[in-house]
Amino acid sequence: GLYFSIILKPKIKVSDAVKLVFVASLAVAETIRDLYGLNAETKWPNDVLVDGKKVCGILAEMSSMGEHLKFVVLGVGVNANFNVREKFPKKLQKTATSLQEVLDRKVDGEKLFKKLLEKLENFYACFLQSGFVQILEEWKELASFLGRQVVVLSGNQKWTGTALNVEKDGSLILKLEDGTVKRFLSGDVTLRVE
Repeated sequence: GLYFSIILKPKIKVSDAVKLVFVASLAVAETIRDLYGLNAETKWPNDVLVDGKKVCGILAEMSSMGEHLKFVVLGVGVNANFNVREKFPKKLQKTATSLQEVLDRKVDGEKLFKKLLEKLENFYACFLQSGFVQILEEWKELASFLGRQVVVLSGNQKWTGTALNVEKDGSLILKLEDGTVKRFLSGDVTLRVE
């Protein structure tokens, strides 16, 4: 796999730090699309899928003083060159994949890393210069779960409904089966597409 962390020191509010996960997942999805012609999709809040299976996960840790964001560490893990059946337990084999498995060949890790850093740098610069709206719109274009039935798990609670939108603050808007609308913040839930 390709696993790396990058430290970013943007001059943004602490509440906006979650938006960097969207920047990173968009960069990963676009890299996979460009290099391999695969239909990589974004999944709220921090995954990238290929053929409906997870190929990448992104984590963000931050350090702050009050409302002052000191830095964010983005951790990116791309399942690149390994056989999922050999590396993952049976339970995960249904929901995870690797680039090698999908392409039926090994990928050049250095080329993947270089292209991914290039995309990440470009989207990060766009985020800093133009704000989150453009990043979010591009991210949503790759989010096939929008408009579909999903299950949101938070702690020991479970909600089923239609994923309506991802808002400018990064929250997921879900229309529940009874017609009520609920907002979920990233970082405290798991989303499962039905």
